[in-house]
Amino acid sequence: SLGLLARALRLPNGYDPQQLKSISLQASGPFSSVISALLSTDEKQAQNKLAEMAALLACSGSSRDWLDLGQVAAALYFRHAAEEYFMKSSDQAREGGEWLIESMACLALGNLYSQDEDWERAVQFYKKALSRSEAAGGSEVAAHIQEILVNMGRACHRQGDLPLSRDCYSKAIHLLSEDDLAGRSHVLRALGEISSQSGELDEAQLFYEKSRSLCQKIRDRKGMASSLAALASIHQMRGEAGRVESCLEQARLTLEEAGEKGEAAGMLIQLADFFFQEGRTGEAADRYEKGLAALEECDLSLAARASG
Repeated sequence: SLGLLARALRLPNGYDPQQLKSISLQASGPFSSVISALLSTDEKQAQNKLAEMAALLACSGSSRDWLDLGQVAAALYFRHAAEEYFMKSSDQAREGGEWLIESMACLALGNLYSQDEDWERAVQFYKKALSRSEAAGGSEVAAHIQEILVNMGRACHRQGDLPLSRDCYSKAIHLLSEDDLAGRSHVLRALGEISSQSGELDEAQLFYEKSRSLCQKIRDRKGMASSLAALASIHQMRGEAGRVESCLEQARLTLEEAGEKGEAAGMLIQLADFFFQEGRTGEAADRYEKGLAALEECDLSLAARASG
């Protein structure tokens, strides 16, 4: 089905060609030809087959079918087709009183506009998605509402609406499972950033420390480093030079241990910037030299892997 294909294409690490072949064997007609076009990596052919599928849905497609086709188009970076299909899904769902599907289509549209950095339209559709999900009701929509709130919080933050962003993230964290440590650490870090930008340094520090603690529990070293770097910024605003240096150095070591050499080099540059601002020019020059050499080494390594 289109739903299976949409889910297969949206896997975090990219789609598995063998899984697509397996789905294709169970399919027939136009749907099978869509998968064949995807596997051929012929972009033009894939676009044509999606258009043919859309023509078929125009006669008998459901709001769910349009949503799934939009997800397929979005996963393949056919942005305008995805927008068209999500709009059709939203319109059809609204006409049929299918509030949850309409909410999902609006969330997908909000995500598209976020990718465009059109924050105003993104927030508009996230608000609509939230309204429709609340109309749908039921305990099964909690995870969906949480996703809307997190995405809307990010868009509001980028738009500069800190109070609404804080409200979204605060509501989202209450919907997150206690076991979802990765999700909670992300939201806590976002709340810390909002508090920091609002001048609420004590509150920001508390959020960042909680985020780091959760990252430590799940051994998310990149998350730990992000929280440490954020804590460094709080200490710098307070003029606590020793703590700034300690946090940045811990962040660098954490990234090195994670094998994130490029990001660890970036942390060296950040440490050099701090030393320079403090008038410690000798130490700054040393960190700049080491950081730039490490970045160059990473670039050479990436270039070698790409050519090899």
